[in-house]
This record gives sequence, C-alpha cells and structure tokens, in this order.
Amino acid sequence: MRQKLPQIRAIKNSKYDNNMDMLGQKTRGQGSETTGTKNVTSSRPFAIWVITFGLAFSALDLLYGISSDLSKFSSSSDPLLYVMILFIIVAFVGAAGEFSLKTWGYILAALASLGFIIGANALNVWIPTLSNPQDFNTFIVADTIVPVLILVAILDVLCIVNRKSGINQKRYLASPKSFSGILTVLILVLLSTGAGIGALSPSSNAKSAVAPVAISIVSGAFNPSNAAGHFSPSSVTLVIGVNNTVTWTNNDYSIHTVTSNSGLFDSGLLNHGNSWTYTFTSPGIYSYHCSIHPFMTGTITVLAKS
Repeated sequence: MRQKLPQIRAIKNSKYDNNMDMLGQKTRGQGSETTGTKNVTSSRPFAIWVITFGLAFSALDLLYGISSDLSKFSSSSDPLLYVMILFIIVAFVGAAGEFSLKTWGYILAALASLGFIIGANALNVWIPTLSNPQDFNTFIVADTIVPVLILVAILDVLCIVNRKSGINQKRYLASPKSFSGILTVLILVLLSTGAGIGALSPSSNAKSAVAPVAISIVSGAFNPSNAAGHFSPSSVTLVIGVNNTVTWTNNDYSIHTVTSNSGLFDSGLLNHGNSWTYTFTSPGIYSYHCSIHPFMTGTITVLAKS
C-alpha cells in the first residue's frame, strides 16, 4: 500500500501540471510564479486586447455620433435610436466579457460586431456618408466604427475557433508582431487617412451662387403617420440657372438621408441640425427618399431656363 501512494501522487501531479487553460497556458496553482490567476491577467493575447478596446471604442464612437439625437430622447423616439443604444450596451458588456475571457464575452463581441456591419450594409448608409462628409461628426463615426468592427469580428471569430486549443498557442493571435498586429496597424492607418480627408473635404457640392431652395426634414419625420409630414415641402419646382440648388436640413431628432431613387445623389447620414446641398444641372423629375425610413419621399422637378 505504501509503495502505491507515491505512484498515485505522481500520476495526479502529472495530470495537474498538464492542465491547460483557455489561453493555452499550463495552470499549476495560484501560488506559482509562472502560472495562476495573476499570470493569466498579465499575459492576455494581443487579439484579446484589440477586441476589448475595439468594442469599447465603437460604443463610445456611436454614443458620440448620436449625442444630439439623445438630447431629445423619449419613449416616442425613433426605434432606430433604441437599436443603437442596445448596440452600445452590448458592446460595452461584450468588451468586459472578452477581457475577462468569458465564453459569453466572445459571443457578445461577435453579435455586436457582425450585427452592426450587416445592419450598416443593409441600410446602405456607410459608403454614402464616407463620400459626402457633410457633418464631420457623422463622417468620423462612419470612417472609424465599421473598419474597427470588421477588425474585431475577424479576430473574435479566430479566437472562438482556437479557444479550446489555446489562443496563446497561435502566434497570429498572441503577438502584435504577427497577422493581428499588421492588420491592426493597417486599420489605424486607414482611419487616420480617412479622418484627414474628411477634415479637409468641402461640406457641400453646391456650385451655384444663387440662394438655394430650402427643404426641411420636419420634426417627427421618422414616424410614418407624422401629422407634419416628412419632407417640407415634399415637392418643389426648380429652373436651371435661376434656383436649381436645394438645401435639405434635418430638423428631426433622428438620423436621416436624402437619397435619389435613381442613385444620382445621396447625402449620407444627416444628424439633427445637419444640412446637405445639391445642385441640379439637367431638366427632369427627380424622386428621392430616406434610405433609413423609405416611407419618407419627395420630388424635385427641374425645368430648363426659357
């Protein structure tokens, strides 16, 4: 019996020493100098840091972007605003879970990043906003949040796939001197370049010195049954060389766009108080709508100068 005890202890110690945590590190006990809770905290893979800060940054970025709309937030606010607030909450909670190396953190990170990317693509507002930086606040959100969340989504999926085998065992996730580091640097360079271009870009495409015709996106326009309508006036007639320039101003506490049905023009996202100007150069009838609220429609009739 005494001879078997050392063998049993040796077997137990061997199994204990070979236990691997989710990062791919051996865990021996909380008092060890090389392993345990303290070491796990200080040796998180580079990808985990990027995902955590990427989610937190995206949440703060969007919060900054919708700050003007939140100033009049109420139970009757645009449902889209509720969706954005939900994203901000999920992103913050997901960042905390990701940093804590929790399974639900990985799941929330994937849901937040992929959900936002799919939503932005479905609404078709990201590219128009980048191409028409009418409001620098809106532009900078579009310029940064989608690329950052693409980075978060890629790294988070790779972490989920390699979670059981150990994330620290994969150099492209564990070290900044790898694929994840290069990808992060490329995204940062793109963001910096885009921010610079946005800051230097003109705020209007107007080419006419004639006072523009004003169209208001009225308060409550997000509501299909809004008593005051949506675009006011919803139909205008212009004459080339006389008054062929139009300025739309968003007076609603919700995000809107001015989007041509034919794809001729698109304002991108307009926050409360933002304006966008367009000059029509050819006669015709131009129908437009809000890409976020398709029931919001208007018509511009352009006549040739007689």
